Amino acid sequence: MKDVSFAVIGSGFMGGLLARAASELPYSSCVGAADLDDCHRADHSQDSQTAVLDLATPEPEHLAPVRAAAERGVQIFLEKPIATTLEAADAICHVCGDARVKLMVGHVL
Repeated sequence: MKDVSFAVIGSGFMGGLLARAASELPYSSCVGAADLDDCHRADHSQDSQTAVLDLATPEPEHLAPVRAAAERGVQIFLEKPIATTLEAADAICHVCGDARVKLMVGHVL
């Protein structure tokens, strides 16, 4: 089975947990990690090796990295909650639906 490559955006407590959890799964490999400030300077979702984005940024900051990754066909694991407003949650769902990428909202502890 081919490894699933993932990248983590969010280097705080939850980002560290997500990276560790995904790294311990069989058939997965971490190809990158960044905090949100890094992502504002360089778009890590452009990496063609990334199949899945684990996103653990503050909730008001979810939409922009989701949009960037979805537009490149990257599947999304989004740390809960999906957003802080219904409008932002709807936008995230529409972005992923329009791009035909999978969106999973979850919580890893």
